[in-house]
Amino acid sequence: MSASSQVSPGSAETSSPALPLMFERGPFDSGREVWLGAIATDDRAGLDRQLGVILSEMKGRGARIIGLLQTVLDDSDCDCSKLAVRDLASDELIPITQFLGHESHSCRLDTRRLAEVSGLLEKQIEPGVELLLINRFGKVEAEGHGLRDLICQAIELGIPTLVTVQTSHLDAWASFESGLAQYLPPEPEVVRAWCEAAVKATVERKAIRV
Repeated sequence: MSASSQVSPGSAETSSPALPLMFERGPFDSGREVWLGAIATDDRAGLDRQLGVILSEMKGRGARIIGLLQTVLDDSDCDCSKLAVRDLASDELIPITQFLGHESHSCRLDTRRLAEVSGLLEKQIEPGVELLLINRFGKVEAEGHGLRDLICQAIELGIPTLVTVQTSHLDAWASFESGLAQYLPPEPEVVRAWCEAAVKATVERKAIRV
């Protein structure tokens, strides 16, 4: 499958140029070039590893990339308490779940940590950033909270934004992005090509402005 392919929820794969879309509807202003990519998959750990490799290589070549990459810590008491995000700007690992005790049936997202992470990322979103990763659009975002506002803020600034989406929340995501997103298959070569094209377009746009 080539990097120019596009997939949308509930439809067959169709061929479409990997070109930026224009703001025409949804929660965004009109008349601006948009790079908004979405990857939906249930293989979240596999996708996280792929993204880690791709973005690390691009940063090594000088791309200015920010965002959060979900990962798992090794020293927790239960699977869900191991969840953390890696800040791509600083490489810091930030736990985002809390262990509620052995008698609890489940561990839950730490809302305080989530707010801290959101605030940290908001400070990093500024003109000059070449790619933002939001990993991922999940239950909190589907309910209208979480990192939704940061996606809007980045798009308003013309920052290419790549979002991973839990398949169980595809309907909520589709309603949020209002037809603006390019849907990418979770294939490394396709994701890499989209990210590199998005960064290249941003760099060229900045050069024209200078």
